[in-house]
Amino acid sequence: MSDEEEPFIATVLFRAELSDPNVPYVEVPIQLPKLWHIYRAIHLGGFEEAREILEFFGLVMDPLLDAKVTDTQASFNEAWESFGEIFDLPGQQWKGETDLAISFCYYLLRQELINRTEAAELIQAIQEENPPEETPNAAEVDAFRKRVDRWAAKHNLPRPGQPRRRTIAA
Repeated sequence: MSDEEEPFIATVLFRAELSDPNVPYVEVPIQLPKLWHIYRAIHLGGFEEAREILEFFGLVMDPLLDAKVTDTQASFNEAWESFGEIFDLPGQQWKGETDLAISFCYYLLRQELINRTEAAELIQAIQEENPPEETPNAAEVDAFRKRVDRWAAKHNLPRPGQPRRRTIAA
């Protein structure tokens, strides 16, 4: 290729028509490697799951923009890394959706972001894909606690509620 020839198109221009009279459309340049990852995520995870990730992106970006951060990309990357640290995910091959849902609840419990009752409600909602109509009773919460504890033991992870580090008193 000579110096004057353009390289192969590395980006595409995505144009979305909008119903807003003030903004009839938006155009977004997307690099082909990123477009491949988007395509893969949609086909492997599903269109609605990919949409949830985009909505999460908005939830993270709105406060960054409101705070008038100077480097939104770097700030987003830092927020994304912080989000990833919550789950501290080991490399696992999930046996199914329930196993993945239990691991999700496990990490939320481990990080003390939810309690066991909330985890039991969450697992019901995930499995039913509808919010539970009533709070799980004590027996259901205890059954779920045992299920999460068995899952943690199977994956050689500490049970939620156990200290993360033991400190030695001098």
